[in-house]
Amino acid sequence: MSYIAEVTEPHLRGLLCGINSLCLVSGVLVEFLLGSELHWRKVALVTCGLPALTLCLLQILPESPYWLLLHNKSENARKSLAWLRGCTTSEQVKEEYQAIETSLKPKQPDNEMDSSLRWGSVGKYTRKSFLWPFAMICCLFICCNFSGPLTLQVYGVVIVSNLKVPIGKFYATCLLGSAEVLGTISCAFIIRYLGKRIAGLSSIFGVLICNVALGVYAYTNNIVRLEFNVDDSLVSSTRDAGKWVPLLIVMVFAFVGHCGCRSLAWILLGEVFSSDTRTVGCGVAPSAYYISGFAANKLYLSMISRLTFAGVYWTYACVCFVGLLLIYFAVPETEGNLCQPSTKTPRNRNKTTDNSMRCI
Repeated sequence: MSYIAEVTEPHLRGLLCGINSLCLVSGVLVEFLLGSELHWRKVALVTCGLPALTLCLLQILPESPYWLLLHNKSENARKSLAWLRGCTTSEQVKEEYQAIETSLKPKQPDNEMDSSLRWGSVGKYTRKSFLWPFAMICCLFICCNFSGPLTLQVYGVVIVSNLKVPIGKFYATCLLGSAEVLGTISCAFIIRYLGKRIAGLSSIFGVLICNVALGVYAYTNNIVRLEFNVDDSLVSSTRDAGKWVPLLIVMVFAFVGHCGCRSLAWILLGEVFSSDTRTVGCGVAPSAYYISGFAANKLYLSMISRLTFAGVYWTYACVCFVGLLLIYFAVPETEGNLCQPSTKTPRNRNKTTDNSMRCI
């Protein structure tokens, strides 16, 4: 995400950062499709060659112009930027190069920066300009993982079989994967035309509604626990229209969950840190995603045994409400702007200069 944020033009950054999530959910969908027809060992054999292909493709990518400028390699930075803009000449990207160079010039340190500089290179990670966006990203990751879409993806086969949808559980899971792909594609265009805040707010509100709806359906149909040995041959009759309701809910759940909720933090990750802290920030902040994701999956069944199936999704709805407040009050709009972090805590969401980032 750090590389994508540094090499793309500001007006395309959100769209291209969204490709990361699109590739992820597309891979999940392919695995679902393969898993519905092949043994898992054959699926592993089919996909084991992709890392080698990725390694080969990485060899042709140039280094980021930001990184090269920070290491005083200005000529290489010009060539890299020209290559990234369509193998053009250095003269044609001169204006953009100068803008990047200006954004990387050191600014006059304030009192907070003076005190932190005494700690050497560690000091820059103790400033508000790093800690505020770091905390914001970590909170977004935690809310994302405890809002429902992650566990729906991991436990999708078991969930749809317990909901007794009118089609086979593996084919239903493939439909979920398709909904996730469509949601991720929609997210890229929503961000491009409406901005990241609108995408995040609308997505997490939709996830909140889906959590409530799924909880109500489970409660009214007396679905208390998840059974792992549901016979797939005993699917509901397709003539019973009411049996399509849970499948519709989980498909909408998967769609809106990937319209911004699961992508927002990843897209912001490459934008909210300054150039000298971006590498560490982009490396450490995702640990909150993986730790909270592990916790969400590990605790899911235990939560169901204590809170019931409906109670878990109503709990997720409460987490979505917290995430809604977080995005509304703390997340700035960065789409189309070249952003640098600010040491000020946001006091007014409509004032760019008081947000956690200052767009120039």
